[in-house]
Order: sequence, then structure tokens, then C-alpha cells
Amino acid sequence: MGKLNLIVNFISKNHHGSSFHFTYRQAEPDLQRILDTFDAPPRDEPIRAQTRLRSVLGGRFIHTQRFPMPNPDLILVVMISEKEVMGTVCHRNMVDVEAKVERGLLR
Repeated sequence: MGKLNLIVNFISKNHHGSSFHFTYRQAEPDLQRILDTFDAPPRDEPIRAQTRLRSVLGGRFIHTQRFPMPNPDLILVVMISEKEVMGTVCHRNMVDVEAKVERGLLR
């Protein structure tokens, strides 16, 4: 099935700090269906919390996938919770600080 077009676009744009977020209002996302769109095997790599708030919010994610980008210093981190899917382009060695865990989940 290939990657979600959104993920392909973020990988090709290669912009540090770029992010996306969308919410499922009607029903929970189908995790397996989302994972099946990735062109890489599913590999859950959660963000290591740097603060108590991030620890609480990070616990709400059911899957965190990291995608390599053309720039070897950057990585796309896609986080899936029960109602939301979000992603952030981060420096590979700063994922735990730069991933926008708080985006959307504070609502």
C-alpha cells in the first residue's frame, strides 16, 4: 500500500521542525491499518520523557515510529495515540527534546 502521502511529503521536504497533527473525531484510528501503510516494519520507539508532563502525555501514545530522512541528521517521528496521529521532523540526536509530544494532547 505504500506510506501515507503525508509521511512521504514530510520525508521529501526534509525541514527540521516541521510537524503535522490530526485528530480522529468519530472513531479511534485503526492502528494496524496505519502501520500497514508504512514501507518499514512497525517498530515502536517511544520518546524518552524529559519532564513529568512529557512522561504523562507520552504514556498516551500507542505507537511511535521513526522514519529516516534524506538528511542523515534528521528523522521523522510519527506518534499515534487513541485519537490522534502527529509527527515532527527532529534532529536524530535530539528526538527526546524536539518531538512535539505536547501538541494536541494538552486539549
